[in-house]
Amino acid sequence: MNTLLVRWSFVIAFAFGITFSVKAQDPHFTQYHNAPLWMNPALTGVTGADFRGGLNYRDQWGSVTVPFRTASAWFDAKIPVYFGKCSYFAVGGLMMNDTAGDSEFRQTTGALSLSYHQSLGGGSTKSHYMGVGLAVGAGNWAFKPDKLFFDNQFNGQEFDLGISNGETIERSSFLYLDISAGFAWNMVTVEDQAFYAGVGLFHLNQPNVSFMNSDEETLYIRAVAHAGATLSFGYSQIGLLPCFCK
Repeated sequence: MNTLLVRWSFVIAFAFGITFSVKAQDPHFTQYHNAPLWMNPALTGVTGADFRGGLNYRDQWGSVTVPFRTASAWFDAKIPVYFGKCSYFAVGGLMMNDTAGDSEFRQTTGALSLSYHQSLGGGSTKSHYMGVGLAVGAGNWAFKPDKLFFDNQFNGQEFDLGISNGETIERSSFLYLDISAGFAWNMVTVEDQAFYAGVGLFHLNQPNVSFMNSDEETLYIRAVAHAGATLSFGYSQIGLLPCFCK
């Protein structure tokens, strides 16, 4: 029965992946496995520890006038419920800030996540868990119009910031509600070999992120499919951590 449940869960994950539009692209990290809550809300609490936390920082394209910088901080903790077979809830939080370009275009996101992980058994040699997660938070997009140059400000020889740019900018900063969800499967064996897979779906409410009050620019759903493993070599401190994220 547990094997059948796992198989159907992967079928559902694949269906979600091909059903939703995946046009959105958020800031991302090269070591995405070290930013689990940004990859999938259902990974909240998927750890061998009672709680954990992390900091991420990325600085790229330093040769341009203003490098792109991304930073995040996150934490999560298990809340045992002591029913079934080692099933548990987990809570977590995430903050992310991304700043890019001459106008200092900034994307800031904060969210709280809640997940539940149901034990699927597995006996004395391994343990299976299936988890679902939900994250609710807010985002802020902002930029500095006074740091941009427009063609109307060119006086024939140079750009003159004293000349009106002729642009109608209704708002340079706004907030929006952001809802995300996901599910994940993981298995740990008695030899400390671990395997996991899941799907995260971000911006499910598709908020309006237009800087013009009269227009609507939808933030499309971002779907993330991921899988990985921790493969240790006996009692040594050496192991392999293969992973995949799309």
